[in-house]
Amino acid sequence: MAGEPITLKLDSSGYIIAVNGQTISANDDGTVIYDTEGNKLCWISGNRLWLIIYNEEATTGSFTVTKTDASTGSVLPGAEFILYYLDNGTKYYYTASGTWDTDVSNAKPLTTDDASGEISVTDIPYNTYYLQETKAPAGYILDQTPIVIEVKDSTATVKKTISNAPIKPIVVTLEGTKTLTGKTLGDNMFSFTVKNSAGTEVAAGTNKADGTIEFTPIPYTYLDIGQTYTYTVKEVTGTDSGIIYDETSYTVTVTISLGSNGELQADIGYPTGGIVFNNTSKGSMNFQKVDAKDTTKTLEGAEFSLYKCDDATHSTASDHDDLADPGTCWQLVEADVGSDSDGYFGFDDLLSGTYLLVETTAPNGYQLPEGRWIITFDMTDGIQSIVASGSTSGTLAMKQAAAGSGADYLVLNLSVENYEMPMAGSTGVYRLMVGGCLLIACSLMGAGMLWKRKRKPSGS
Repeated sequence: MAGEPITLKLDSSGYIIAVNGQTISANDDGTVIYDTEGNKLCWISGNRLWLIIYNEEATTGSFTVTKTDASTGSVLPGAEFILYYLDNGTKYYYTASGTWDTDVSNAKPLTTDDASGEISVTDIPYNTYYLQETKAPAGYILDQTPIVIEVKDSTATVKKTISNAPIKPIVVTLEGTKTLTGKTLGDNMFSFTVKNSAGTEVAAGTNKADGTIEFTPIPYTYLDIGQTYTYTVKEVTGTDSGIIYDETSYTVTVTISLGSNGELQADIGYPTGGIVFNNTSKGSMNFQKVDAKDTTKTLEGAEFSLYKCDDATHSTASDHDDLADPGTCWQLVEADVGSDSDGYFGFDDLLSGTYLLVETTAPNGYQLPEGRWIITFDMTDGIQSIVASGSTSGTLAMKQAAAGSGADYLVLNLSVENYEMPMAGSTGVYRLMVGGCLLIACSLMGAGMLWKRKRKPSGS
């Protein structure tokens, strides 16, 4: 075989006379001597013996693979690979001992170097190999496409550069709805906050006029893969005393995963019915003070007080009869509210309930009604009913205002010269009747006494 020893026999003069036991002479020009396997060992030419020296052929090589960022070209440490070759469809994996095994669990992980981002394999037989990534560098998309490496030259290291695309960050923007009852909703009227389980605000939002809530986005990176975050969403209580703010607290979860396409995915868990905040604008009562005989004549200077029934202290219907009784349910809302130069006056920021309106000062030249008005009020739908306290006839002292006039009701007052009886209905009606009768009786008695005085007795 190639590389077996050659035995030479020399004569006394030092000439070769036999090779591997085969006698030769100078006259054997052109003679070829073979080894036992038929390989040429030497031949005779020109009175010389030419030996054929066989060098053992190199049959192993090496390769180096560099891992880089697909965008920047920066080298990437921490990528892991396995190496294998195919023999009749069977995979043979490179092991830690440098041998080959069909069991993938015995495959040696080849990890890119921290500084150079390289892996190198040396002294492997000539062959076609496949390098497959099993773990991507942190923050990069795993590419499991096998890389083909041809090792067939011992004098040159096979070099390849392969890249990974970074896992792109994503943002999640929560969705919500805002409603406002009793008032037109405008842009940025209300604010909202999103806090994590530690109580730190991670997003904020404001409403749009169409009712949608625009939250700031919450960012996530590959470091969040496999994590589930729990958030609390609430409305920020404002300072507008005319608004009842929704104090509902909603819980939302966000789970981050890596999709099959190598992109981050977010699964958002909303509460049943979604995030909906309902605010209510407190209501208002608006009136206009006018002359009872000529409602186009507006009256300035009337003053009113408004009371609200406290349901907690209201027990019987008689509680509404006497405002001065400490046991009644009436609680003062606002006092001394005057009618302006156009006769308008009103009360704002009112909750639904039962109210008592009392006129405390009449305009100059006008009679003060003694009655009071019990008003049933809904802060969404406004005044529902008005009843004069103590007398249904008192409702005549109010009249529903024309639509668009700026008032819900007209409050009527009689001038002193036109005053007939209080229009709101009260015991004042009876006082006038009794007073009138007393005046008539006194007048008749006075006239009788005067007649007696002037009459002379007969026969005097």
